[in-house]
Amino acid sequence: MKQQKELQAANTDTVHSFHDDSSRFKTPFILGEAAFHEIQRDCDRLISPTWLANIPRSIGYKSGGKQKADTWRTLMTVLLPISLVRLLSSQKDLRSQAIIKNTMDLAQAIIIASKRTTSPQRAAEYEKYMKRYRKTLKALFPNFDSFSKPNFHLALHLSALLLRFGPAHGWWCYGFERLIGLLTRLGTNNKLGKDVLKSCYCS
Repeated sequence: MKQQKELQAANTDTVHSFHDDSSRFKTPFILGEAAFHEIQRDCDRLISPTWLANIPRSIGYKSGGKQKADTWRTLMTVLLPISLVRLLSSQKDLRSQAIIKNTMDLAQAIIIASKRTTSPQRAAEYEKYMKRYRKTLKALFPNFDSFSKPNFHLALHLSALLLRFGPAHGWWCYGFERLIGLLTRLGTNNKLGKDVLKSCYCS
């Protein structure tokens, strides 16, 4: 409780503040534009296995459009932990350290939920990290308006789904997401026909 109050009291920008031309970006900065560009530089230098989704340079910008779930998974479990530790580990204030720990909790939860095998122990670990992530996030950003969103609520129930249905890899919807992406890129003139379906299945 004491730590939460200290975090709320220190609710100010870390590393660099950013106050101009925020219209280029989807959401306000937590770390500042300079830190954002440092993360982009890390993305350019990152040498990753071919099975990891690429992170486009346009991510975070309005011009970047929507990203696939697999891209966000790579961002949250690989790039952001590397960048935030590099940028904030030298900062000794409580808020900077809490941001690192908060990000690591989310990364751990995503890694556990994405494994090809599961168990009651792993489901319990996922729930532990996810609850701690949410608790710290509320302390860091008390005005954050997404705590009641359905996807956040579902994330807190994922441990039960892992126990009931097994590893998420067997029932997640990446395949459906890819099909929707194909459909949205096709010029159909609002007329769905056999040529459109043929294009989807042959791509």
